[in-house]
Amino acid sequence: MKPYDHLTREGQIRRVRRLAEQALSHYDLDVISISPIQHFLNTVFRVDARPIGNGARDVERYALRVHKPVGQGTTRIASELAWTAALRRELGVVVPEPVAARDGSLIVEADAVGVPGPRPCVLFRWVHGRFLGRSLSVAAMESVGEFMARLHTHSETFQPTEGFNRPKWDIDGLFGAAVGLDADKAFAVLSAEERGVINRTADVVRRAQEQLGESRQVFGMIHGDFHQGNYLFHRGEVRAIDFDFCGWGHYAYDIGVCFSAGQRHLEYPALREAFLRSYRRLRALSPEEESLLDTFAAAFRMGHAMWLSARLDDPAFSGRAREWVTQRIGQLESFLESSP
Repeated sequence: MKPYDHLTREGQIRRVRRLAEQALSHYDLDVISISPIQHFLNTVFRVDARPIGNGARDVERYALRVHKPVGQGTTRIASELAWTAALRRELGVVVPEPVAARDGSLIVEADAVGVPGPRPCVLFRWVHGRFLGRSLSVAAMESVGEFMARLHTHSETFQPTEGFNRPKWDIDGLFGAAVGLDADKAFAVLSAEERGVINRTADVVRRAQEQLGESRQVFGMIHGDFHQGNYLFHRGEVRAIDFDFCGWGHYAYDIGVCFSAGQRHLEYPALREAFLRSYRRLRALSPEEESLLDTFAAAFRMGHAMWLSARLDDPAFSGRAREWVTQRIGQLESFLESSP
């Protein structure tokens, strides 16, 4: 059998699908269809199924997330689920809700021939809504700013339980520690000039992080990947998905991620102001934090460039990783040129 790492993207998905089928056997579901919707760090499948029992006849939709093999247990996944449960319970927001397996577990392990594993899997109820893409309006962005302000206000008082373990988005985290990345492997494929851009950006980001410190007013649990592909709208309500990168970080970084992904939008200045206007209505944002938002947007791009560089040969990216790294490096050069 061909090694998993030598397969094409489609070949890997086919094998992981068999593992997904094995994971779903742990649930009281009559599965109708399984469709891949994401294959990057983890693999996510849309699952249409009828719940078994209680006379259920209607088909319901779920999202099954198949994680990469976890070498140190599933504590980080359980901690993510604990935080999102607190957000649902205490804020009343719509975020992914895990479904318990037949034995009551929220995380199940599954394996399949030809797939490195076993792999932890979580089945979530489907979050309904739509992504706005280029039709994102000023009014919608105000709702996004309000959502994030509420999340950050909650984080100021969030008390994790014993054993809670989520990554930290400091310089080490951005350089790969947060996602188990080998920074040396990433640097090895970059040119001397590209490494210089990364290092200069890291110096600016490090100073910004040190400047803000880590008090509860500026630092706490954040989504960590809050771009347009991870928030959607249902009857005007903002809903968030994909908390896989949630962890400890500066609230300004969370906002920077949101802005980084939207800077190519034609109405970006108006959207940015709409976000900040509604955010400030619910939660104070100091002038110091606001002045560093572009720096934290660059921090996200720097981390993304590192992450991609370590995976240039990953078939999940269909050969486009090098192109995306070049784009990110170019964006960081522009940031450095405009920085005082």
